[in-house]
Amino acid sequence: VEYKCCWRYSFRYQLDKAKETGGYMVQINQYYDDEEKHILGDGQQIEVELAEQAGVKIFRVYQQYYYGKGRGDNNTLSKLVRKIVEHVQDWNKNTPKNGH
Repeated sequence: VEYKCCWRYSFRYQLDKAKETGGYMVQINQYYDDEEKHILGDGQQIEVELAEQAGVKIFRVYQQYYYGKGRGDNNTLSKLVRKIVEHVQDWNKNTPKNGH
């Protein structure tokens, strides 16, 4: 994929490659204090649509804190990473991989 193309085209290309190899998408859903909820950005919503069109599994990590404001810690982040690893391993163990 050329480096000058629209990010959507490139992103979909990568999703198609992931689908061919039994891959998946990991998406971080950030918590916003002012809204008191997790919110996907506009680009992330487009990513979801593209992944659904490609038939790629989406794993979402719901981040509790916004680290840019100095809140949260490495322990919390490590827990999130461990949790997503567990979910991906379970999915890999229980899901056929497109004949692979």
